[in-house]
Amino acid sequence: MDHCSDGTVIHELIIHKTGEMAVKRLTRSKEKMWAGVLAGIGVYLDVDPTIVRVVYAFLTVLTVGFPGLLAYIIMWIIIPKE
Repeated sequence: MDHCSDGTVIHELIIHKTGEMAVKRLTRSKEKMWAGVLAGIGVYLDVDPTIVRVVYAFLTVLTVGFPGLLAYIIMWIIIPKE
């Protein structure tokens, strides 16, 4: 997301094939390995979900696993399904 000079957030807009505009939302992806959290983040950031998964796994291993696992479970609960 971009920020204006006064700190407000400019939401990214998507123009559908019908010409309607919609705000881009973070959702869990249907193309999932477990809960679709990391794939959903990849889709939202327009990055290959595999890259997001590898980076997340690397960071989780560096933090001895527990914080990364806990963060994943929390995201699984709060991020809505697609």
